[in-house]
This record gives sequence, C-alpha cells and structure tokens, in this order.
Amino acid sequence: MKFLMTICKKHSSFISLIVISYLLSSCTSNPFFSDEKIKTVKLKGQIELDDKTKPDGVYVWLECYDIGTFTDSDGKFSITLPGPEASGLGSDFSGEIYLYFYLANYILDSSVVIFSNGKFSDIQRDIKQDGSLKEVKYLSSLLQFNTSIIPSVVRLSENVPVKVTVKLKTFHYPLQIYYRGLLIKPPPGILKSGIVFKSIDDPENRSVLFDLPGSKKLIYNFPSYQQEEWEYDYNLNTNELLPGKYSIFPFIIINQKRPPIKLIESLGDTSMYIFQPDFIKLPMKRNDGSFEVLAAGK
Repeated sequence: MKFLMTICKKHSSFISLIVISYLLSSCTSNPFFSDEKIKTVKLKGQIELDDKTKPDGVYVWLECYDIGTFTDSDGKFSITLPGPEASGLGSDFSGEIYLYFYLANYILDSSVVIFSNGKFSDIQRDIKQDGSLKEVKYLSSLLQFNTSIIPSVVRLSENVPVKVTVKLKTFHYPLQIYYRGLLIKPPPGILKSGIVFKSIDDPENRSVLFDLPGSKKLIYNFPSYQQEEWEYDYNLNTNELLPGKYSIFPFIIINQKRPPIKLIESLGDTSMYIFQPDFIKLPMKRNDGSFEVLAAGK
C-alpha cells in the first residue's frame, strides 16, 4: 500500500497535466480560452434621391459608435463596424441603434442595426447578414434651389453691383424655412440677404459670407409644389475676395426634424445652422452659381 501511495504522489502532477490537456483539446469552448472569433461586419448599401439628383455626398452616420462617411459618386457607402467596446454600450449590449442618412434639404431617414450580446445580431430587420441594406434607400427631396449671378466674372479692386437669382421649388410637403433678410418700410418690404461665396480652390479658408447690415434671420412658409424666384442685390466690393473661382448659394435652412446633435457635431458643430463659415459644411444638394474674380490687370 505504501508503495502504491508513493507512485501516486510521484506522478500526480503528471496525471493532472494529462487531464487538463485532454479537457482543453476536447472542448470547443472552455473557461480558460475562447476560440470564438467575432465576425467583422461592414455596413454598406446604396442611396438614391427621389428627384433623380446625383446621390453623392449623402452623410451616413452610425449612432453610439459615432462614425460616418459620405456616399460616393454612385450613391454607395461602406462603414466597418468596430468591436463592441467602441460603442461605449458595453460588450454585452443587446438592442437597436440607428444608421442615419442625411442631407439638409431632404427628409432625414435611417435604418435599424440590431445587436445581441455586443455583437451584430443574426436577426436583423433592415440589414442582411452580410451587412448590406436589404433595399435601396430613397431620400425624398424637400427643396431644390438653383442659383445664378450676374455678372459672373469681375476684376479685383472693382466695386460692382451684382444680382443673385435663386429659383426655389418645393415638392410633396409644405415647408417652413429660415433665411436672411433686411426689413424695410413700408412693410412688408424685405431685402433678401445672406449669400455664400464658397471658394472652389480653398473652401475652408477663402470662403466669404455677404450680408446686408441690419439683416436678421426671417421665417417663410412655403406651400407644397410651389416654385418661386428670389433676387438678391449687392454692391460687391471685390477686395473682400481673393482671385479665383467661387460657387454661390444662399443661406437657407429648412425647419424639419433635425438629426441627433452628435451627428451634427461629427460634421463640425451646431453653428452649421447659423449664418457663419461652418454653414458650408452642412451636407446639402444645390445647383450653385459660378463666379470668378480675376486679378487686377487681367
């Protein structure tokens, strides 16, 4: 008996090692290691605009993860879904988050992404298992605008009267819009104001906003299926512009359901809804006017 106990003590550590090795090799999942791989999911899809406008530049943003991208020239987008820890919701989060599709003059739309225990769920409503949208997403236009300017070419150091014409068209829904204007007497006289000269060469640093002194934000109620033509008259001091080419468009904001604040902050900040330089970052579909400032002597 003593001899047997001696053998057992001598080989107990060896036997334990064999048992543990067997358990690890025979289990597909064990408490020490996990061989389960988290599936990498790429959210992707196709966006179209119901007025047949080219669908590039639509902002696509995934809440909680706070990641976004713009559609390409064909209206396609792709977002790689990070690991669950990137969302801040915890690795065991189960529930729905929204993938938003945003243009400031189209109806805001979204799709639902469902998670289960921190992972892309096998059960989805709007999205296929490979991460692609089940259907093409169509955004509905609220307002179209086409801008032109006369003259379209001026020389630097000239003080030039210019006329900006904006053609506006609504569709299925009546709208309330904000714009810039100067109230004059007798009422209801209004001189429209608030024009952006966005530099094509350097939009971040060389864009200029023109406003009549005393102008303020005004409200206009637009019926559905309405077309109007607005005119803006300025004595333009070209010394405020650098030589180069510019796109021209008015400050107009549609009073509709706004996207989440964090979506706007991911683009810049909420000042994009105010007549100041960040307004040019607001994703919007327009047909801008073309304007060029030539260097003096050309």
